[in-house]
Amino acid sequence: MTRDELKEAYANEKISKQQLGQLRRMELNDLLDSLVSNPNLATPYINKNGNKLVLKKLAEKVGYDMEAVNISQSFKKLVERAEASLVISSSISTDTDAVLRQQNIDELKDWLDLRINDPTYQWPVNNRNKIYRRVLWAFYLDTPLSEIDKPGGIMNTKEIQNILSILDVKVVRGELKTLDYAAISALEEMSDTMQSKAISKLTAETKELREKLTMANEEVRNLRHKLKIYRARDDALLHEDIKGSSIY
Repeated sequence: MTRDELKEAYANEKISKQQLGQLRRMELNDLLDSLVSNPNLATPYINKNGNKLVLKKLAEKVGYDMEAVNISQSFKKLVERAEASLVISSSISTDTDAVLRQQNIDELKDWLDLRINDPTYQWPVNNRNKIYRRVLWAFYLDTPLSEIDKPGGIMNTKEIQNILSILDVKVVRGELKTLDYAAISALEEMSDTMQSKAISKLTAETKELREKLTMANEEVRNLRHKLKIYRARDDALLHEDIKGSSIY
């Protein structure tokens, strides 16, 4: 389908998920090309650290219900190529790990704020009646829960933990709409407990085997020492026998 046909399908709510992705890619490509061709246009889309394009702003400009997470999941390479070109033109600076980490935290905070301000948003809750972090992370990445083993590291930062703690209190007070994941989280907790016990058992067994190995090695050393003594004694006795026999 042509771009005009895709736009028409979107307007008539007859566009498939794949077609929507195609349309978003076309629009994002054009936007990025315009920023690379004229770096002055990139200024509104560069973050405060001057080292990255802000995905949220790009998504808003593209439209078609695009969000920052859609870009980070499906169009990350396109943005990285544009950023590389903007680095060459000195429009943005190179990254550091600390700056990148803070950018990721800020993007997650923006995502949370958007939903906090939406009274209809349903927050995933675990069997302890708290925000289910793993599910929330899956929502943030727009990824099936089965593919998420644990929340991302930035979920453990002080800034994000403070926000989640406030949300936990709101859940207890009944101030938020929620989705019940109690059964899944209970099974996960049970599995983690069993896994933890299994690991503890294996650790104890490994420690015991190491102690036995240490004792066995010590015993081998003692036996080798005794063997040297016996060989030295045998050599001495043999030498004495030779001397004694030579007298006659």
